[in-house]
Amino acid sequence: MNDPIFTSKKIKRGSKTDRRKNSRVLLLLFPFLFLFIAAGVAAVNSPRIKHFLLRHFGTPQAYMTYVEGKYLLAYEKEWGENIKGQYHAVKASLSLNQLVFDLLKQYGVAAKKSFPDTTLFFSYKKNGEDTLFQALGQMGNTPIASLDFLYSAKNQELYISCPQAGSAALALSAAGEDSFSLFFHYLNKLFTIWKSIPANSSDPLFSHSYLDAITEVTKETAPLPVPDSTANALRLNLRLSLDRVLNIEKTQSGHHPTDLLIHAYVDEKGNILGHEFYLLSEEKTLFSLTGLLLPDKREGKSGDLTILFDFGEPITLTLSASQFGYSAREGGLTGKINFSFDCVPSINFQIRFAMEQSLPKLILRAHTRGVTLLTLEFMPTNSLPYFPISPDYSEIYRLQELSSFQKSLDFSKIATEFSAQTGIDPYELAALFSLIFP
Repeated sequence: MNDPIFTSKKIKRGSKTDRRKNSRVLLLLFPFLFLFIAAGVAAVNSPRIKHFLLRHFGTPQAYMTYVEGKYLLAYEKEWGENIKGQYHAVKASLSLNQLVFDLLKQYGVAAKKSFPDTTLFFSYKKNGEDTLFQALGQMGNTPIASLDFLYSAKNQELYISCPQAGSAALALSAAGEDSFSLFFHYLNKLFTIWKSIPANSSDPLFSHSYLDAITEVTKETAPLPVPDSTANALRLNLRLSLDRVLNIEKTQSGHHPTDLLIHAYVDEKGNILGHEFYLLSEEKTLFSLTGLLLPDKREGKSGDLTILFDFGEPITLTLSASQFGYSAREGGLTGKINFSFDCVPSINFQIRFAMEQSLPKLILRAHTRGVTLLTLEFMPTNSLPYFPISPDYSEIYRLQELSSFQKSLDFSKIATEFSAQTGIDPYELAALFSLIFP
């Protein structure tokens, strides 16, 4: 190693040649070092990076798919738990405060002191392609009367009847002739899909078809729909075809396409704060749910919501929700919603969500001056009282013949049974209600 040939080529440490060599090595290693560091950062913060890139550089459709996919996944367990169990009906138990009877007495309407247990059943039944929605009233163990909505898929007709008052029916076209029938048509399809979900399914109702049915997506910065709020959020405007979601043929005679417009409000981290919904038929709003519920200090969300129904005459209802949400501890929906009507400002209503024996329970109360007038408790059930149903109508009336349909009904048997059970003259009660709700 003392050969002068080799010794002459040795580079002294710290020389210019040595520094140039080290610089070249660092330049070669720098890209690999950068990639190594970037890979490490990406491994830790890949969701943040993905969200940043999609939010600022992705198409509205791509960003919507990302945030809505996360939202559906986060709530999949809760929604799955709430749709388990194939119940055919909802039972509503009515309790009345003695003050109600005292008020009735002041207006000349007498009632029995021992008022019978009153139950309402709201049921859904399927017979081939026909569907029956029924509201049935029962006093004690005696069924009194029912209001039936029979949808005939063959005739594309919705028949409304009270079988205990007569065999006639009011027929509405379900092919888009009027807004109410259109709403019922989609409600029927929704129930059909819900009933087809297996009891052990944990999938959200629309997780498979919801995103695929979206036809248009735009995004913009918009103020949060919260009173007195000046904060802004990114708003995704989603338009989807209910025909596609509910598998309705567009070639159906007289059918008007119906869309669902959704406003999704997204925060800086890509979390969806809430949605607003608009049901549109040829750009006319049939139904809307607007406003936003935001997390409160306690478990759940709070805020004000506005509901609009427009099936002939617009009806607006403002709701004030508090601590509303899914409770993992309770295993279902919890919270309360307060609302009132302009026609009866002295009476306030409250809806409470709770769980009882692993079953959802909804409690509706009417208050006046701090006193509870009545309580309705709703729970799912499969136990229905026997009540004969005859879908064969002796006469069918159209909407323009509504007055003739009303005259064809005979409520005398219903009135007699109601009076026997409660001691109340139903005609006097109807006259009183006409004064309260003009």
